[in-house]
Order: sequence, then C-alpha cells, then structure tokens
Amino acid sequence: MNRKTITMFLRRFGVLAVSAVILISMSACSGSKDVVDQKVEKAEEVENDTLGPDSVVVSVGDETATYRELQVYMYILKAKYQDVFGSKIWSYKLDDEHTMSMVATEQVINMITEMKVISRQAGELGVELSNDEKADIKRFAQTIYDKATESDIADYYLDVDTIAGVYCENEIANKVYDACINGIADSISDTDARQITVQYIFVKGNGKKALKKAKEYRKYSKQARDFQAYAQSRTDADDTQITCGSGDMCEEFMSAALQLKTGETSKVVEASEGYYVIYCVNDNEVDLTNQKKEQLIADAQKERFEKQYNEWAAGYQIEVSDLILK
Repeated sequence: MNRKTITMFLRRFGVLAVSAVILISMSACSGSKDVVDQKVEKAEEVENDTLGPDSVVVSVGDETATYRELQVYMYILKAKYQDVFGSKIWSYKLDDEHTMSMVATEQVINMITEMKVISRQAGELGVELSNDEKADIKRFAQTIYDKATESDIADYYLDVDTIAGVYCENEIANKVYDACINGIADSISDTDARQITVQYIFVKGNGKKALKKAKEYRKYSKQARDFQAYAQSRTDADDTQITCGSGDMCEEFMSAALQLKTGETSKVVEASEGYYVIYCVNDNEVDLTNQKKEQLIADAQKERFEKQYNEWAAGYQIEVSDLILK
C-alpha cells in the first residue's frame, strides 16, 4: 500500500488546523447565529480531575480520544522533530512564552479534533479501510513500537493497537479528503493556467492627448527593432515586461494580452488608469503554466475541503480537558 503518514496529513491539512478549530469553538460551542438552524451534537464529557492513560481528553460529539491516543500523536511528533531540535525537544523554547511541548500539544489537539470530525463523515461517504490495509497498518504500527525505548513506551503509554488506530484514522482522513476533492484537477484547464510573457508601454491618463500619444507609440514600436528598448524610454510605468496570467493585471490588459500570439502587438488598450500597447514575447510559458496549474488545483482543493470540513465541524460541540491544556 502507498502509505500516507501523519507527516503527509500535516502537510495536507495543516492550514486548516488552527482556523477550523477556532471557528468550531466560536460557533458550535457558543451557539453562533451561523449555525442557529443546524442541530449541534453535544460533546461527551472529558476528564478534568485525574488524568490517566484511558481518560477521555478530547470529545467531538460522541467521538472521543483518550490521553493514551494523544500521547501517541505526541510521540510521533517527537520522532519527527527531534532530529531538528535534539533529544530535549519538549523543553526547547520557541520564544519567551512557548515551549515546543506547548505548541505540539495544541497541534495534536487540533489534529485529533479534525480526525474525529472527519471519521464521522467517512461512513456517509462510504469510505473505509480494507482488511489488507488494516493489517498493513498494524504491521507498520508494530515496527514503530519495536523501535521505541522502554522509557518512551512507559512515558507515552505506547501500545500497538493505539498506534495502529491513530494511523488508521489518518489513512481514512486522507481517503475522505480524496473523495471530497475528486474531479477538481480535471476542472482546471491549461487555458485557465496559461502564463505568457509580454512587454508593454503604458501611457497614463484617459484624455485625447494620452490616446494620441499611445497610438503614436504603437505605430513606431512596430518599426522598432527592440520593442522593450523603445518602450523603456517612453512608458509611464516602472516596468516594461511581465510574465503573467489571468487576473494578474487589469481585466482590459489581460483580455488583450491573452489573445496575442508570439511576436504580435496589440491595438491600443484602454483601461481606467490609461492606455497600454502590448507586445507578446511568448504566448505560452510551458513550465510556468504547468506550475500555475498545479497551484490552481491545490488552491481549489484546499478551498473545497475547507468549506466542507467547516460545514461538518459546525455540527459538533467540542470539549477539551483542562488537564492537557495546562
């Protein structure tokens, strides 16, 4: 199986972690008007007196996480970060008020919250793990357990079943994510992402004098051997060349520029700020277009999932034990 680890999940969902949980805390827990018409499922009680490995420390509706589960996340994060921060990772000070342990605990609470929200939706989406996937994860969890020191096993309450459970939830979350973003990549075309390089002359103002000047510049620019050299001594803009795509310049500029073929010069383009004469250097920067397409797809995927996640999360009250926030 192509393993998606917690590291992958952090990279994929990390942008959501803080913003989504803050939104939940303000709306689902306080009865915000944004969710007044939506039934909010009450959270199970969490332990606020005596903390033990099986104490419930986070609840999202009737989905709960124990202190043992939270500690497994902490152990995995420790293993991830200790190469950077050293063996004394949790005491490492990020600033005068925050240690790595404090930040990691908040991060883990956010991750667990997301896991529980998403796991509630997996069944409705028909998302589940096969027996083979579960067995593979169980073997993977065993390798993590076998590498742990006796001290870590005791300090983090490690056991194979809990480690496997954490990774199973993460694998299901990735499957839910994939189900939510299905089709987005196909909806964004090369045309949407096309990047071009153009040179241009800008004449500031919208009167007859400015228009006459722009027309004159266009006429003589077509006779010039080097459009950019000609433009540099005449433009009212700071630059004379740009690589851009849809939305990067004003609508009038981009509409005209994207219609040009390499080597073509536009007619005088009128915009609210003045007039442009545009020369196309390259009507398709292939590598940059591919990069832009990947970025547009990633942004659209994030937007869709974030919207869907927030809709799900607003339906659950969330409780976190005071004992793990200290």
